Amino acid sequence: MELAIYDWRDAITQFVRLIRSSSTICDANDNSAIHLLCLFYAMKSAYNVRISLEGFVNDNFGSLIDSAPVDSRDPQLVVIPEFRKVDSAALKLNDSIDSHRHANALEALQEMGVFSLCPSPQSQLISLERITQEVTDRSRIAFLVELSMFAIELGHLGRAGQYAKEARNLAPKAWHLYNICVVEGLVALEKGLVSDAVKLLRESIRACQADAHASLICGVRAPNFLLAEELLERGERLEIIEHLTDCKRIWQMPQFRFDEWINQIESGGSPKLHRSEVVTAMSRPWYTLEAQSLLVASLGHDVGDVETNSSKKSPDEVAAERKRLIEEYKRYQDGFVENKIRYLDDV
Repeated sequence: MELAIYDWRDAITQFVRLIRSSSTICDANDNSAIHLLCLFYAMKSAYNVRISLEGFVNDNFGSLIDSAPVDSRDPQLVVIPEFRKVDSAALKLNDSIDSHRHANALEALQEMGVFSLCPSPQSQLISLERITQEVTDRSRIAFLVELSMFAIELGHLGRAGQYAKEARNLAPKAWHLYNICVVEGLVALEKGLVSDAVKLLRESIRACQADAHASLICGVRAPNFLLAEELLERGERLEIIEHLTDCKRIWQMPQFRFDEWINQIESGGSPKLHRSEVVTAMSRPWYTLEAQSLLVASLGHDVGDVETNSSKKSPDEVAAERKRLIEEYKRYQDGFVENKIRYLDDV
């Protein structure tokens, strides 16, 4: 399985953008789970920055980690840095790296709050697990799903399977169930259970096809092609072609080149689905946070990603809900295209 590789410039840019989004989301919402979600993503983004710069700063990180009398990884003690300070320090960091001034780069990382958010990359999974333990309502599903995917990224399939199992026990729907199935499928493949992995791939897309709500919820978020790629490598070409055909009904943005990918597979090729430009753009931490914050807010009130009883709503209420979902879909679609172009210009 191909694990994530981070370009340091992009990692810094994404960290700054994530902190800006976190500030906006947290200021507009007093939900404690939302604040924990912002912290969760800030810690993940800080991890990306550290990993991308490890070859540059070597082992000098430890000397500049904030000296605190308590464990700074305690979610009750870690804070999201102010955007203004992060933005300013990021400029200093980029300049320091370009001019190979290691000491200045380390100081900039400290000023950005990267060390506070990620004291040790090796233990960041455990730190994020602590954040998840703080969430006690149904929005815990979102944290467990993110945790399982981060564990997959790190190659810890055993832990990923545990997180996915706990999330499944909370009756997930739509996008969350979709990703749980992908994680479980990857764990099955690790055990050599190819047929089980194929069944889980089918279940994953069915989660996004349950109804119009599920389709829209999945369609404005990044598809997860990790399991599809692994099965493609094992020769499951017809299965992946069928899967991409189904995906085409969910992710309807023109940037997804489903027909091109299907033609490549039919011709014996193996396109890099998960590393495609559009999936990478939709997987930006800030974009994922903004989408997940809506789900977390709704889960806290037992709506949104939860299956609802339509018999309790009048036809007019159902029509109004569908209209709202379509408008939300269009807003995210239009915003995605605009932000994608902006980021391509920045890189």
